[in-house]
Amino acid sequence: MELKNIKKDCLYCGKALTGREDKLFCNVDCKNNYHSRQRAELKAKEHPNAAAIISTIKNNYKILLTYQLHAMDEGSMISIPKHELTSKGFNERFHTSTFTKQGETWHCCFDCAWLDQGKNFVLTYRAEQAIL
Repeated sequence: MELKNIKKDCLYCGKALTGREDKLFCNVDCKNNYHSRQRAELKAKEHPNAAAIISTIKNNYKILLTYQLHAMDEGSMISIPKHELTSKGFNERFHTSTFTKQGETWHCCFDCAWLDQGKNFVLTYRAEQAIL
């Protein structure tokens, strides 16, 4: 029986490996860091602005939550001046979905929805969106 004497290096830090033949990393930290880097590289390839878009959507949702839409009965609506939302950083271009009701296009940010009425936004809560 012939022993293989192949020297391998850690895929993350490059240190020489000792132990099992099939070993790829010198420790758990290197393994975790390697896989974290791989995931980050894949995300970066998906869309160059994905992180900024997701961040904007989350920010929109946080702003909408300040109006306690979840405490409202479904179908209840409140009107908020558009400048009030935009001054808090709300960006109406970014949302998770849209729907049309009575010929009007509503935009959703998860389970909160808004309708642009010129100088105001009409806000409401949509329980069926919460299931997504």
